[in-house]
Amino acid sequence: MFAFFMTWSTESLLLLGIYAALVIPFLVFPFWMVSTKAGFPGWFSLAVFVPVLNIVFFYYLAFAEWPAIGAARHDTSRLT
Repeated sequence: MFAFFMTWSTESLLLLGIYAALVIPFLVFPFWMVSTKAGFPGWFSLAVFVPVLNIVFFYYLAFAEWPAIGAARHDTSRLT
């Protein structure tokens, strides 16, 4: 596996690192916020990086019962 990266130049690896440092926060942070606001663990947002799991995550997030909404329904203190 590391033999693949050994064929790359230092400049290419540096650009890849800069790209990853800029793109990763823009991918993970929004999904982390959506996951936590929905009541799911924030680390679910790391599924964005796994090719098939990211699609499964989107469907799960879209159709699952959100714990945050369920807790808000059962919270009667907001009604008084």
